[in-house]
Amino acid sequence: MASVKGYLVKYRLVSICMLLLISTACLRFTNLGYSDYHGDEFKAFIAPEPKESTWQFLLKQRKGPMQFLVSYIPYTITRDFTNEFAERLPFALASCLATVVFFLFVLKLTKNLTVACVAGFLLLSNGYITGFGRIAQYQNLNLLFSFSALLAYTYLLETGISRKRKITCSLLGTLFWSMSILSHWDAVLILPMVLYIIIKGLRKDTKIIALNFLFGCLLILPFMLPYFLNFKTNDYNQVYLSKRTGFDLEYSKFPLYKSLTEVYNPYIVIPFLISTSLISLLHFKKNLPVLIWFMTILILFELFVINPGTHIYNFLLPMFILSGSGVSYIVRTNKYVKLITIPVTGSLLAFMYLQTYALFVDHAKEYPYESKTIRFFGRQLVAARIDNVKPPYMRGSYIPLFGFPHNRFWTEINSYVNSQNTLTNENLRFVTNEDKAFCDNYMDAQYGMGQNYYAVGIKRPTNFVMDYSFSNVGSKSLVYRINLNDETVVKIYRVRGKTGHL
Repeated sequence: MASVKGYLVKYRLVSICMLLLISTACLRFTNLGYSDYHGDEFKAFIAPEPKESTWQFLLKQRKGPMQFLVSYIPYTITRDFTNEFAERLPFALASCLATVVFFLFVLKLTKNLTVACVAGFLLLSNGYITGFGRIAQYQNLNLLFSFSALLAYTYLLETGISRKRKITCSLLGTLFWSMSILSHWDAVLILPMVLYIIIKGLRKDTKIIALNFLFGCLLILPFMLPYFLNFKTNDYNQVYLSKRTGFDLEYSKFPLYKSLTEVYNPYIVIPFLISTSLISLLHFKKNLPVLIWFMTILILFELFVINPGTHIYNFLLPMFILSGSGVSYIVRTNKYVKLITIPVTGSLLAFMYLQTYALFVDHAKEYPYESKTIRFFGRQLVAARIDNVKPPYMRGSYIPLFGFPHNRFWTEINSYVNSQNTLTNENLRFVTNEDKAFCDNYMDAQYGMGQNYYAVGIKRPTNFVMDYSFSNVGSKSLVYRINLNDETVVKIYRVRGKTGHL
C-alpha cells in the first residue's frame, strides 16, 4: 500500500512538472524568432575587436562569460549570429527548465504543493521572466543556475541526512551557484536564502562549509581575479557602474518599480502579489526566511542602486513564494473558503497567462509600441503604449524593454542596401530614426551621410523617435518599403546631398 501511495505521489509530481514545462514552452518558443534583436542581445555574442583575443574580450565585459559561451553553441552550427531563433533557443530552454527547478525548490523548502504550484505558475507567466526567456541574454542562465543551487542546498534541511549526502548536495549547490555568478553578478542576491539554509543545515559542520568555500573559490577565482584587475583600468565599465549603483536617497524608486512592472504586467499581477504576500505574513515565523530574502534585495535596490532597470525582477522571486504561501493560507481556512478560493485563484492565474501570451507572443499588435486590447471573460482591457505611461523621471531616457514583439526586417534592409550598392557600384552609407546601436550590428553599410545616402525610416522604433518619413530632409525619393500586418513599417529613401536634419 505504501509503495502504491509513493508511486501516486511521484506520478502527480511528474505530471505537474510536465504541465509547468509545457506551459512555459508555449510562452517561450512560440514565435521566438519573430523579433529583431533587442540592442542588448548583441552584447551576448563573442565579438572581439581586431587583434583582440577572446579572453581579452571576456575580461572587458560587464558580466561573467557564461552567456557568451552559451550563445556560441548555436553559432558553431549556423555560423551566423544574426539567426535570432537559433541564438535564443538555448536561453529559452534554460528559462523552461528554470520554471521546473524553481517549483521543485519551493516544494522542497515549504513542503507545500499549493505554495509550489502557485509560485511556479507566477514565475512562468510573469512578464519579466517571459520577456527574458525570449531573448539571448544572461537572465535565463542566472535563474536556472541560481534555482538549481537553491534546490541542491535545500536537501541539507532533510532530517537524518548522511554526512556524505550533505557533502554531495552542498558541493552541487556551490557548483551551480558559481555558474550563476559567472553568468551575472545578480547571483549574489540569493545569498540571504543560501545563508539561511547553510546555517540551519550545516551549522555544526564547519569542515563542509570550508570545503564548499574552497570549491567555490577554485571555480570562480580563475576568472574573477583577472576580471577585477582588468576592471580597474576599464574606464567604460567604471563609468557604467557609477551610473547604475551608489548610495542614493534622493527619491524613492517605488514609482519606478510600479511603472516598470506594469509595463510587463499591465493588470492584476501587482495587486495579486501584494495582497497574497501580505496574507502570508499571518504565518510570519514560517515565512521569515523568504521575507528576509525579499527585504534584503528591496533595501539594497532602494539604497544602493541608482538605476535598477529590469533587475528589479530579483525581488519578485521571493514574492512569488510569499504569494503562494498566502494563497495556501486562504485555502486552508475552511472548506467553504476553499471552494471559492481555488476557482478565483485559478481564473486570475489563467488571466496572467493569457495576458502574457497576448503581450509577448501574439504580434498582431506589437505591444508596448502599440496599444493592445486583451479580451477576457467578455471584457476588453487596453494595455497602453509605453510612450503614454513613461514615469516622469524616465522621460528623455530609455525604458528598458526586453522580449516584446518588434520586427522591422533589418536583415532584409541590409540585403536591399547591399544589393543596390553592388548594382550601382557605390558604397552609400545610411542613417535611420532608430537607435544607431540597434541597427549597426545588422548593417554592412556604414552609418552616416554623404553626397548621397540612404535614410531608413522605422515606424514605431525602439527609441520612440516617431518621424520615419524624415520630414526635415529634402531631395529624397522613396525607393523601397516593407509592409507588416497591412501597414508600412519600413521606408527606405535615397537622399541626394547633405540636406535637412535627422
